[in-house]
Amino acid sequence: MSKYDPLAEKIAEKIGKPKNYIVQRISQKARAKGILPEVEMVNWAKSLKIPYGAYANKLDGDIKSQIYPRPSSVNGDVLSKSSVFKIVRIGKKDNQWYNLWWVQLLIAFFVVGIVAGTISQVLGMYFGKLFSLSN
Repeated sequence: MSKYDPLAEKIAEKIGKPKNYIVQRISQKARAKGILPEVEMVNWAKSLKIPYGAYANKLDGDIKSQIYPRPSSVNGDVLSKSSVFKIVRIGKKDNQWYNLWWVQLLIAFFVVGIVAGTISQVLGMYFGKLFSLSN
């Protein structure tokens, strides 16, 4: 129980439950997720916006690697967080003028107007010749 003391007390204080309850819940959640209890406790602290850096720095390296995962790599190059974000955004053109809803609505009305006008002219000519209203 001593390994849980620093952060478990903060979590217990934040949610208003006894520390023993917190320790039991951490063990249950960690077992269910298949991770170490220390990692689950840090995840819980993160979700409650409780500072956990001092606690995490005291942990072993393999536990730290689960808390602070290394950035993924492409072709052996380590990517920064911003470059990973840019890779995800490739091909998306949310800010282009033609993706704005009002521009698309104007274009739709324009196309519908042209189609309706053309149909009106064709039908007018057809019925005009059918009823001999024009030469």
